[in-house]
Amino acid sequence: MAIEQKKIDQIIRSFQKSYETVGYTGTSLNTIARDLHISKKTIYKLFDTKQAILDEVIHQKAKRFGISLERKVKEQLTDRKKIEWLISTAIESTRKQLKKSKSKVKGYKILLYHSAYNEALFRTFQNCIEDGTRRNVFAVKDLDLTVQIIRSIVACADQLVAAKPDINVEPEIKRTIMKLLMP
Repeated sequence: MAIEQKKIDQIIRSFQKSYETVGYTGTSLNTIARDLHISKKTIYKLFDTKQAILDEVIHQKAKRFGISLERKVKEQLTDRKKIEWLISTAIESTRKQLKKSKSKVKGYKILLYHSAYNEALFRTFQNCIEDGTRRNVFAVKDLDLTVQIIRSIVACADQLVAAKPDINVEPEIKRTIMKLLMP
């Protein structure tokens, strides 16, 4: 592994550890530099901003989640089942996040996990829709716009579940998204 990549990985691990403990605002690049015995200038040579480090932490976690999601999606027999499974998974993820936020798990750790999981989830949605559209299963003219609309629908479902945890939004969300996708 190149020395630069090793430094990047160390910065990411240190940042993540700090973020999970004290959050974004509490995470200081000075603290990370001290922790790693490097200068802040070294950090800025590798990352433009503190936000860039957080984005990379989320991106790396999302890649790991994405591998698992893609494997599970492939187990679904039809394109429709793949999308429905992803919707169920998205809503279940929100329910789990709500339960964890009431437990002793640190809120920042939950937020980081949920952000990375959502990135992976919607990348998987995009891959499934793109594949289904290419094979004329779905009638999508603008893939990016369609995925953003689905993301918004799922975000609304998340808000409903957060407000009323026992609400059963899945059937209607599945129906709505399938109407959006089907020819």
